[in-house]
Amino acid sequence: MLRIRALHIHKFRIYQDKKFVFVTEHGEIAPLVLISGGNGKGKTSIMDAIEWCFTGNVQHLNIPYKMRIKGDRLAGHSLGLLRNKDCRRTEETWIELTFEQDGTESILRRSTINNEFGSERTSLSITQAGKTFDAKATQKWLAECFDSGDRPFADFFYKYFICDSQKAEDFRLKSRKDMTAEFEDFTLEHSEAKQVLANLEQLQTQLETQIRDLQVNKTPEEKLAQMEQEQQSFKEVEQIPAYAQRASYSGERLDVDHLSPEEQETQLQALIAGGYHAATEWLNELVLLRRRLMVKEQFVAHKVDIQQAIRKKLYDSNTLRTLEEQRRKITEQLQGLTDQTLEQAGKFALELRCAELTQADWQARWGEYCGLNDDWRKTESSFEDCKKGDELLIAFSRLVGVRTQINDYRKKHKKCPLCGAEEPFASEPAEQLALEAENYVKAHDTQKLALEKQVKEEKQLWRNCQIRLIKDLKDVLKASEKRLYDELETDKKMVEMTALFFTQIAALHLDPEQFADLISLETHDGFAGIDVGSIRKQEQRINLLLTFLGYSDLEQIATEPQTVREAIRPLAQKVPITFVFEELDVREKIISLRLHKGNQHLAELTRNLEEIRKQNSTLDVQIQEKTALQGLVKERADVLRGRLNQMKNDEVKGVAPYLFRIFSKLVRHSTLDGFQLQGNDARATDTKLTFTDENNNPILNLISDGQLGAFMLSYLLGNAFLRKDMGNFHCYFVDDITNSMDDINLVSFIDLIKYQLAKSRKRDGENTAIQQFFFSTCDGNMKRMFQYKMDGFEIPVVLIDLDIQ
Repeated sequence: MLRIRALHIHKFRIYQDKKFVFVTEHGEIAPLVLISGGNGKGKTSIMDAIEWCFTGNVQHLNIPYKMRIKGDRLAGHSLGLLRNKDCRRTEETWIELTFEQDGTESILRRSTINNEFGSERTSLSITQAGKTFDAKATQKWLAECFDSGDRPFADFFYKYFICDSQKAEDFRLKSRKDMTAEFEDFTLEHSEAKQVLANLEQLQTQLETQIRDLQVNKTPEEKLAQMEQEQQSFKEVEQIPAYAQRASYSGERLDVDHLSPEEQETQLQALIAGGYHAATEWLNELVLLRRRLMVKEQFVAHKVDIQQAIRKKLYDSNTLRTLEEQRRKITEQLQGLTDQTLEQAGKFALELRCAELTQADWQARWGEYCGLNDDWRKTESSFEDCKKGDELLIAFSRLVGVRTQINDYRKKHKKCPLCGAEEPFASEPAEQLALEAENYVKAHDTQKLALEKQVKEEKQLWRNCQIRLIKDLKDVLKASEKRLYDELETDKKMVEMTALFFTQIAALHLDPEQFADLISLETHDGFAGIDVGSIRKQEQRINLLLTFLGYSDLEQIATEPQTVREAIRPLAQKVPITFVFEELDVREKIISLRLHKGNQHLAELTRNLEEIRKQNSTLDVQIQEKTALQGLVKERADVLRGRLNQMKNDEVKGVAPYLFRIFSKLVRHSTLDGFQLQGNDARATDTKLTFTDENNNPILNLISDGQLGAFMLSYLLGNAFLRKDMGNFHCYFVDDITNSMDDINLVSFIDLIKYQLAKSRKRDGENTAIQQFFFSTCDGNMKRMFQYKMDGFEIPVVLIDLDIQ
């Protein structure tokens, strides 16, 4: 007996992370789990989590979702279907269900990182006794638990173990054909008869394949007609022309009548190869003619530009690169023109040989610039020396400063303060020396001021000369740059215009200089007489030869002769080394050998036609036999299918009263007298059921929404009673069918559940239809009634009240 012990939800629907334990305070797994709470509190999300963990699907969400959104847009509109709205893109959503069976605990885990339905979008595993098994082993375990066989497990679980309001709405939309699938589990299996029918259908498919293969093996009538036409054409040939008696290559046999068919075929292939070799040479000539014609046309159209381009050597790519490099250097000189690069820029400008700057002019201006530079620097040097002074100037300056003190000392001490002499004239040298010193200092200051002024004037003259020289050099360089730019643009246009001409003469290995002074190409070797007409004649000549040889792709001769040449080159590889092509002789020889070969081929073709007709006749007999057998198999399959359909129709009549008995116990009152299920004609390939009352009125037109919900409970319970001996899982889930409660006899419904759960706790409880029951409701009275009834039978209940969690 398998029961659910706990549920752990992570990032699923309304829940961030929540664990529910369905164990009582005494450690027993509760037979009844009541989930209570208001709308939006998460009751349905608990049921959804259990279904998704089992199947990877949530049917009551998936069905309307696919009705709203179609095709490739499904994935783009799936946000919020499964994952919590706050779940990050790379975060995992997972559910863990903990089971217990015979004291052994198992944990089923399903996870995903997307919102899309389907088990293939998820990861699935189960852990038992500390060992984790992969998805394949887990699916096998689930199939054994539910005894699902080969049936789709996702639909299987929702159909038999869950009842919700969406299920009732879906049931009301069922067609007659869909209704059959809903009630097929209430009828007998008839597995042996179905297996026989499957074998007959498989045999019918095999016969169809065999008939199709036989028809493929037949030679089509179109092919036979073609062979007969070929046979007739050979018969109409009156005679074989003589083989030309001039040898085309060394080793050629001229007595072809004495050659074996194999030797004739070898000689024919050698002649054909010689023809292809000649066609290759003619194509070479055609390519050459087309190139010469193109050169001729280009020369006539662009003669002036071509000859100018030749004189400027523009056919050489280095010419333009040299001009580009020269222009780049001018730009670099302009950008780097400073006081330090003035001389270098002047020399560079002279190399350009510009009319704006001659050699004499530059030498004169550069000499003036250098002379002014030397003048102000010499004067500046004199000025610096003047500022520095000498020992005499320093001494004289000090004497002038202490002149008054010298006089006072002489008067006071009666001797010279400089030499100490006491003679009466001793003071005169000192006095005179002081005066000399004063005069010398004044004269020196006057000279220094004059030199400083001279330096400024001479430096300004030099600077003005420098500015003029830089400006003039810039003008010269810019003018040269502009000339080069214009020349480059003109040359580029000329190169573009004459490119085709130079490309073609390069392919012809001609020197461009040969065309520098030509007045007309008609006077140049190889160009006289070349025109469109001569090229057309060469194309027609090649066309006729290749047509004769059997080459089919002839359209490219006029458009892409090089392609044709490369295509036929392998066909010419077997040409004899000494082959001499004389077109008329080679044509006669090929025709003669082909006709020789045709006479030999006629007998072989006649034999082949006879064999093919016999083979087709044999295949027709086999096809007729298998077609007859296929018809017999189809007839037997139709009879068996009809009988199975009739039995299904007869059996399904007993299903309605069975469900009506359960329905009658659950509803409080009903105007319905009974249910009827009626099948269609037994000859139909598919059973289609009609669900009516005792008076043949459609039930789904008469029944209220509440009674429809009660019927879905009857359907759930009816299946539970029928499946009580199947599998180990007998847990059922009813999700808040509040809209049906007014029509349901709650006492009868709860008592029915109560007796089932009470029986499941006894020793023989393994055979009970319902062993664990999950019920969600927002109705407090219903919750209390469930608790009251279960307490009376001492049935443990786990209450999950979402309003207080």
